[in-house]
Amino acid sequence: MILTGCGGEEEPVAPEPADPEEVINIGVALSSPGLASGSSPEGASGAEISLAQALVEELDTVEPGTQVRWRALGSIEHSMVAVEEGELEFVIGQLTDQQLSDQLGWVGPYITATPAVLVRVPASDAAEPEVLPFKAITSIDELTEASVCVVADSVSASADLPVEHSTVQQTVTECEVGMRSGRFDAIAADDVQLAGVLLDPGLDSTYQVLSWSELADDDHDLSEQLTESHRYWIATDPAQCEAVSEALQAVLEQGVLVEAFSAWQETTDFEPELFQAADVETRHCDV
Repeated sequence: MILTGCGGEEEPVAPEPADPEEVINIGVALSSPGLASGSSPEGASGAEISLAQALVEELDTVEPGTQVRWRALGSIEHSMVAVEEGELEFVIGQLTDQQLSDQLGWVGPYITATPAVLVRVPASDAAEPEVLPFKAITSIDELTEASVCVVADSVSASADLPVEHSTVQQTVTECEVGMRSGRFDAIAADDVQLAGVLLDPGLDSTYQVLSWSELADDDHDLSEQLTESHRYWIATDPAQCEAVSEALQAVLEQGVLVEAFSAWQETTDFEPELFQAADVETRHCDV
């Protein structure tokens, strides 16, 4: 018996799946106003975001057109594992001398940070009398009795602060929201983190950033922890130090960092101490 079949239209062949879009993951400290805010490539913005994007464009190891995806930093230990396992290309975002270890390569520095405090602007004597629900901190004595929010992993977080009531929050944004609602009277962090808050037009006349020296008087001897400055670094796989270093030098020569911070002094009266290409060095690297 011969079996025959009638011919019909051929079923369409499913197209080959397109190659997945190239993605590179960068670890950043979200959310720090003015430095790195947001959580997606479309929404993330800030001075450190601009620096990281420029670095990616300069890296020979990254294909042109690669999508950048931001990953919020958790603990520095988790970041080390993520870099070692290749999940993150590099980590940028308020990483200071005291946080980094020899398990990661250091490239930098790119900016200097000093411990500081964000307080409310005191009411003017000429202002009409009103009942203020918030404290205006003008001295260490007042700060000692106040409720202070300390930003985790900031320079201030590792210092012995002369305060009695403190709460640690992961981001500057969380602290500022709590301060706006009256939970906190001040925020202790790095001066560059706190200055970023003042970039918001609605907050620049509400807060001011004070160094610990400005809060102290002759009756207070400040510890070295509260007066010494630290430098921000980029953390990467030790084998990638040379590539990241060359990329950082290139973007600094192009003026990317200066441009990223160009509006800060005009808006906040804060002039960040930026480094030049000739200042870039590497530590704990396989080069």
